[in-house]
Amino acid sequence: MSMLGILFDSEKLGDIFYGSVAYQIFFDALDTRQLAGCTLYSGDIINATIQGNANVYCIAVASADETKIDLLRNAFWAYRAKGLLPLPMRFLENDQVRQEPLISHGLIGPTGKPIHDSTDWITEAWKKSQEKHNTDKK
Repeated sequence: MSMLGILFDSEKLGDIFYGSVAYQIFFDALDTRQLAGCTLYSGDIINATIQGNANVYCIAVASADETKIDLLRNAFWAYRAKGLLPLPMRFLENDQVRQEPLISHGLIGPTGKPIHDSTDWITEAWKKSQEKHNTDKK
């Protein structure tokens, strides 16, 4: 199972609910239907915070399909949004992700919608992103 973590500077996300803001950016950056079947994880990155480098939040995706991990990496390599860590510090790979105390938040379903969301606010961030994408297409 491959894993890729996308890293955010919690303070630059500008909200007390920075996890929700990070997920909004995450869902805005790509068509999540392309990540169907992947597992979502997230949480604060302890190693960076302890070292005093930054308050870092991570959204990680796990998949047995390496092409989905590559798609995620490529989308976030090109994406620009306030709160994303600069390249190349933006990513954690496989064992680096597994060393962090991230929480599993369910799967991405066939329609791209999070399923078995343990928080509900992740699904809300996804819905807001879908509304934004639908408005942009009009």
